[in-house]
Amino acid sequence: MSLPIISPVPEDYAAKYDAENPSAYGEHQVSTGPYYITNYQPGKDITLERNPNWDPNTDWRPAYVDKVDFQEGFSDTVSASTKILTGSAQVNGDFSPPAEGLKEAATKYPDQLAVTVSGANRYVAFKTTEPPFDDINVRKAVIANSDRTALRAPRGGALSGQIATHFIPPGIPGFDEAGGAAGPQGSEFDFVQNPTGDPDLAASYMKKAGFSSGKCEGSDCTITMVGDNSPPGSNTSQVVKDQLTQLGFKVNLQPVDHTTMYTKFCDTPKNQPNVCPNVAWGKDFIDPQSILDPTFNGSAIVSSNNSNWPLLNDKSINQQLDKARNIADPAERAQTYGKIDDEITGLAVAIPWLWDDQGDIASKDVNGVVSLFNSNYDVTFTSLTK
Repeated sequence: MSLPIISPVPEDYAAKYDAENPSAYGEHQVSTGPYYITNYQPGKDITLERNPNWDPNTDWRPAYVDKVDFQEGFSDTVSASTKILTGSAQVNGDFSPPAEGLKEAATKYPDQLAVTVSGANRYVAFKTTEPPFDDINVRKAVIANSDRTALRAPRGGALSGQIATHFIPPGIPGFDEAGGAAGPQGSEFDFVQNPTGDPDLAASYMKKAGFSSGKCEGSDCTITMVGDNSPPGSNTSQVVKDQLTQLGFKVNLQPVDHTTMYTKFCDTPKNQPNVCPNVAWGKDFIDPQSILDPTFNGSAIVSSNNSNWPLLNDKSINQQLDKARNIADPAERAQTYGKIDDEITGLAVAIPWLWDDQGDIASKDVNGVVSLFNSNYDVTFTSLTK
């Protein structure tokens, strides 16, 4: 209830809308803050104006601006980014600037770019419950061969964040305890230590999996991958496909829109492909439980809306995660989750390739304030210059 996305609503008001299927409450929202919705066109526009019932003397938010117009549905995000950077009284909200937009902001309008650690990770998830990725050596081979700098490039290169070496991202307790930016060390983690890939090491792991040539051979080498059909995710999918092909896999890549990729395929175990190349997870709150528990605890696996994409159901990991959530001491909690992160990384269930930095852009007359909760502009603190 303390999260900034939560707003209490009178039950007797909302009940009649929630009784509909789906709920119609979204079209009849109660406004208790400094703004209320005066216009709502789904997927197109949301307009907020000052709430006449709001008392600034009882609220800690300054709410400088009088009106906010959320324009949605930008398919050409490069042009939209340029419009913001060269325009007036605008910030990005419905979309993140693409690689071209980040580069333009960084080189031409650096004072109009805010880069914030998001507390999120991106990875390529393997379906570990069936061949070929039920074999840990095959998974290690694919990770060892992966050029994670190439995976990051379509999102803007270094401007989009650090190359990931494990799963707990920077800014979250347990990050340092899991090895920090360098990641876990030791020979058992050799497959994740070269960010540009190590084909020779990959071949050695394929041989350990029984492929004498160092490349995949046989019927289990034809795999299905479902990924995004639009940039930058579609570019990432293609890079993953190319890297899998280098190891002998025959990849059937099915591009779909981002929502369908999740809801119909990667979030639904019975429809889940061998590889989900475009999955990502961000913190719900600043604690490692919110990063590791929903994504790697076997108890989190459900028939729909599933976020344990590798379908990892390891008894030891499950027990450690269940125990860790009850640890109250901050130092012990961080140490424990860091160790669990190491163990998950060692199981090679996914390619961790990016800890996101969120790039936000604003017009030159905007004093933008970014919320650390979601790394987007907070319109209740953002203001305009005179």
